[in-house]
Amino acid sequence: MTLNLIFSWKDILIGSGIGISVVFIALTLLIFAFIGLSKLIKFKQEIGRNKKSVKVTPPISSNSSDIPAEVSAAIGLAIALYFSEEKDIITIKHIEGRYSPWNSKKYGLTN
Repeated sequence: MTLNLIFSWKDILIGSGIGISVVFIALTLLIFAFIGLSKLIKFKQEIGRNKKSVKVTPPISSNSSDIPAEVSAAIGLAIALYFSEEKDIITIKHIEGRYSPWNSKKYGLTN
């Protein structure tokens, strides 16, 4: 028995056209849903930023060379903890430039 006896080519082409159309319509709706969702998330983030906005007056004399790095780190940590809603652990470590032969170029070169 051949395929022509069960279905005609006209029915096969119509069914394929309907199936492809349904897939493309579903994909188009998904694209619009993702675009709308991203706009909604951005809108909610802007609302959250507007609630937390604080006016900061600039200092009278700003000379950043007078402030040590440890004081700047402590001020940054205090501001981050003040504005954070979750309990975060922030660790600030001073990393020295240690010697490591793994990143040394002279050991990778041959004569």
